[in-house]
Amino acid sequence: MLKFIESMNDKVQLLIYILTLTFLTTLVILLDTTIKTKTQNNRITYAQASKMIAYASVEDDDYFIEDDKEWYKPYTEYVLINNYMEFENPNGYVTYNDVYKLCSKLGVGEDYFDKFGSGLLNEFENNEKIVPAEIFVSIFKSILFFFEYGDSVKSVEMCIAGTPSNSDAKAWQMCTSKGTYSFTGLIVQPYVDKTVNALVRDDKLLCIENVVGNYADYNNVWIMSCDNNEMWVNFYGVEREFVINNPEGNISNNLADLHISNGKVVSVDVKSDIIKGKVLSASETYIELEGYGKVELDEDFIMYDGTNETKIKTANDIVIGYDISKFIVARGKICGAIIGEELKEDNIRVILKTTGFKDIFYDSVEFKSSSDVKITWSDGEENVAAGQNITINKDDSRFNNGRIILHSDKSEITFCSVNRSQGNPSYEGDIELSVYDKGIVVINEINIENYLKRVVPSEMPVSFGVNALKCQAVCARSYAYTQLTNNYYSEYGAHVDDSVSYQVYNNTLENEDANKAISDTKGEVLYCNGEVVKTYYYSTSCGYTTDVSVWGSNPDSYPMYSSVRVSGNTEFLNLSSNESFEKFITCMDENDYDYGFDLYRWNMFQDITSFSENINSKLKNTGLINPSNKYVCNDNNEMVSKNVTSVGNVNNVEVIERTTGGAIVTVKIVGSEETVIIKGESSVRNLFGNSNATLNTVNGTRQTDKLPSAFCIVKEVYENGILKGFNIVGGGYGHGIGMSQNAVKKMSEIFNYDEILKYFYKGVEVVKKTN
Repeated sequence: MLKFIESMNDKVQLLIYILTLTFLTTLVILLDTTIKTKTQNNRITYAQASKMIAYASVEDDDYFIEDDKEWYKPYTEYVLINNYMEFENPNGYVTYNDVYKLCSKLGVGEDYFDKFGSGLLNEFENNEKIVPAEIFVSIFKSILFFFEYGDSVKSVEMCIAGTPSNSDAKAWQMCTSKGTYSFTGLIVQPYVDKTVNALVRDDKLLCIENVVGNYADYNNVWIMSCDNNEMWVNFYGVEREFVINNPEGNISNNLADLHISNGKVVSVDVKSDIIKGKVLSASETYIELEGYGKVELDEDFIMYDGTNETKIKTANDIVIGYDISKFIVARGKICGAIIGEELKEDNIRVILKTTGFKDIFYDSVEFKSSSDVKITWSDGEENVAAGQNITINKDDSRFNNGRIILHSDKSEITFCSVNRSQGNPSYEGDIELSVYDKGIVVINEINIENYLKRVVPSEMPVSFGVNALKCQAVCARSYAYTQLTNNYYSEYGAHVDDSVSYQVYNNTLENEDANKAISDTKGEVLYCNGEVVKTYYYSTSCGYTTDVSVWGSNPDSYPMYSSVRVSGNTEFLNLSSNESFEKFITCMDENDYDYGFDLYRWNMFQDITSFSENINSKLKNTGLINPSNKYVCNDNNEMVSKNVTSVGNVNNVEVIERTTGGAIVTVKIVGSEETVIIKGESSVRNLFGNSNATLNTVNGTRQTDKLPSAFCIVKEVYENGILKGFNIVGGGYGHGIGMSQNAVKKMSEIFNYDEILKYFYKGVEVVKKTN
């Protein structure tokens, strides 16, 4: 028995020894990890510094594509190629001598450097001592002025809520009180639930500057559930679990402010005041709700989509004209919104532009109707007898507390202040008026199917026949559905206007064939990858369509808009080279479905004086050529943005890039004073269009200040060896993306409407959408 006890004592002692050894080993590992983390956070690697330098140097923050295995490679290569620093090991640490070389490369003077109290710059030369992280960050911030895009790097105070290690955030993504950022190559886990200052470039974290405090205030987070002291919270798109002691009442499914100190939940301030109503307009500072007027938005406003796995949205995602959200109010401001039901597309709100579609503002408006009209405003109403004119000026006192609405149960309301091709247009649905500094904005709210009855005949000749008009009906309906969430006109309370900027609406009377096409396709839209397609269309093709690279977008992201041959000739040619496109555009093919239409082919000659004067005039007009679409080449032969306003006399025009369908993406104009590079389909068309020159078309001539399309070549014209001008030869009318309306006329004689739609929009399905 004694031996047994002794044996047991030995085993207990052995177990205690093993547990003690395990504890000490774990402690050593933790201490070692902590020391390494602190050491690493107190130094800057060449990889980290390269990322900071690179994002201060380039215009496009998506310029660099990170490698999964060597994330730092594009940044270190950029820094080494441009001689900002010299190093071999990306994981080595930046020294004072490296800082000296960086400042010398940027041309930072000793006097400027000394202003920031960072020491004497010349003392850094040949100093191989590792520079502490806080000093490097301080110096980097002070010299951002010398980087070409240093003003794009911002210092932001934020609370870090979620990383992949403590939430369901994606790899290298962190969720913060200021939004979601990628933090590739950086350590951020020690800063979770702390308030920090960070340097960022758009949605990319460059470094953590310092810790403000060991606390975090998360405003307007969604308490998903709270049960048995376990609380699940959606922090701006990522989910985390917390332990909370004795929560007061039922806090589940509520918006709240969450206060955390030293890693523990200190308080949960639930916000339970809810208002609901039809959204009449929205801006960055307010939401206008029916029955409430304009209510100010909280600085930290956020939306949670309860219909889509609590997806995060912003004020830009508020759907105008619908009542699908509940808004949470605190301290007199809307601090958040919960989308509680899916959007059911019924009505569309259309801004009615002035005669000639020139403006959206009116000083006064006049209406009448063949039946009684009821006028309502915030605190009153009035009935106006049939046939009487209704005149409303912008200083009408009824605008003082909101909108004025005109409604007629029995007939349409005629808008006497506007002329369209059929005269004064009349409208079904409500006419809604609101006033702004520039004048009155007029909106027609109407059922989408009834809206189409005035769009389809306005956009396509009814002589094309019912089958062709069905193509237009499905396209117009699909486009309208996508515009409900566009919000370009949300400040005014509309989805679209009635011009070619969206879809021409009510520029002609209803038509029996068009109505039949709409009725036969009722509810049908084009779907691709589970979403309604924004069905771009245009007048005439040159025989090819283009992909979205003509607008600067990535074609791989929008495969439904792939370039196609619009012809009975099925041979597809890649027209991205100038040689192949010139060979194509200087010929005509009777098999092309647009063959014979007036703008299938066209040309315009401009003498050198007129051409140069027109180019320089357009460069000065920011409304025609956006400064962001102008570039020059720097000493490293890189395109950099520059607002060139004149090139002098034009000596040469060179097309640098075309889409596979042949449309110009980028063009270089070489002048006697400057060389400028222009990007973008619309900018190219505006640049070369000239109302003082004659555009020769298939069937006649016309004048135009904007080229019909960017499917063109620009050729020098010489006489006796002297440059006399430029001849522009092209084809098609419109942007060239999606469906050519004129091609549909001939195609509708061969194919059914759904086959035509699938011809122009790749990978789509025609789906009947029911609400």
